[in-house]
Amino acid sequence: MSQTPYFPPTEPGLRLEPHPEQLRGERPDEYLRMLHSISAHGVYLMDRDGIIRSWNPGAENLTGLPASQIIGQPYAALYPAAVASAGVPRRTLEWVRTHRHNREETPRRKADGSEFTAQISLDAMRDGRGELIGFVEVFSDISQARQREEQLYQRVTHDPHSGLPNRHHFTDMLQLDLERARRFAEPLTVAIVSIDPLDDMTERHGREALQRTLQAVIKTAYTTLRKIDALGRLGETEFGIILPRADKQPALEMMRRLQRALDQLRLDIGSHRQISLNNQIGLAPMRPNTRSGGDLLQHAEAALNKARRHSGRRIEVWFE
Repeated sequence: MSQTPYFPPTEPGLRLEPHPEQLRGERPDEYLRMLHSISAHGVYLMDRDGIIRSWNPGAENLTGLPASQIIGQPYAALYPAAVASAGVPRRTLEWVRTHRHNREETPRRKADGSEFTAQISLDAMRDGRGELIGFVEVFSDISQARQREEQLYQRVTHDPHSGLPNRHHFTDMLQLDLERARRFAEPLTVAIVSIDPLDDMTERHGREALQRTLQAVIKTAYTTLRKIDALGRLGETEFGIILPRADKQPALEMMRRLQRALDQLRLDIGSHRQISLNNQIGLAPMRPNTRSGGDLLQHAEAALNKARRHSGRRIEVWFE
């Protein structure tokens, strides 16, 4: 745990010798000049009451808040109003008074009212007798890095055309729901809905028609299903549905309602042409010997394959 402020070497040739804490006590003017030489990070000082007493150019660059506006303001002035009113700045200072250091990601505000995600490193400053005399914080804007991480996560876990969880992520979600159902002794069912003619729609009618069809199917499913149910896209024509707290009979009723709603869809594919959607559904309720979410999904696929052997819309249940 750090007991003294950390100043990253953010500029070429910038040397932090002697140590900033020693420099602050022995040559305060030089210490302040060093703070102002750092432009890639925000660095500022607060007194023991959490009032801002200095503000370097890096802090102004990142927030748009000029020193003349922010010096003399309390620590909470750096936070969005909702975060400040929730007491986050006060609790952060209380933590650092006791533990000397805090490093975290937190929302901060800009002069234009927008927000950004800051990586902060806040340290308590103490004199030679160990008495608290103030605080020093170093912060940077990591919003773009977090946005890139979120975009990467979406690409890895979601289907690019529908925006729904992909097969891998859906299986992970199903495993978590299965473990929860076992823990609370609740039923759980998974369904796989196959929609025709999604498999060759792009080739026959174009990508725009496919997108309209996907959105219509998703909207219909969300309108029909409960809020606790989860939807995913497992393949070109298959959608997975997790039905928590539902055993065979309630799940069957929900899937029949979904089939009726899908039957009523008439989709415009251009040139004054419309298509309807055929569908088959496989259901797999959790059983005492169900080992994993992956196994439950395989059981639903087996039920779906059985439904596909019949013409028209049909629902089949695993083990029936």
